[in-house]
Amino acid sequence: MQKENFVYNKTYNKYGKVVLTLDKMLEKRNMKPYRLSILTGINWGIIKKYVRGDLYRVDLDLLAKICFALNCSLSDIIHYEEERTIQRKNEEKDMKNTRKMLNKV
Repeated sequence: MQKENFVYNKTYNKYGKVVLTLDKMLEKRNMKPYRLSILTGINWGIIKKYVRGDLYRVDLDLLAKICFALNCSLSDIIHYEEERTIQRKNEEKDMKNTRKMLNKV
């Protein structure tokens, strides 16, 4: 199960959430985070935080460098999900978990 990358996930309950999808873009470009670090000049540890979504704030300059290096738009690596979308995903996860449990029995 893949963990979703939230930016400051403590506030997403009421307002929705900002989701980083840099990991998917790197996979699509067949690139490792270290290579992106070399191309952008951004510290490897910072790139890893963006890939994992371990952030409280995002730096717009770093996002611009990342988009330039990956030849993508900002919406390819970060997007906003409304609370309704989040609830729907949670319900889908619950259904999958229930099906798995029933299949084990």
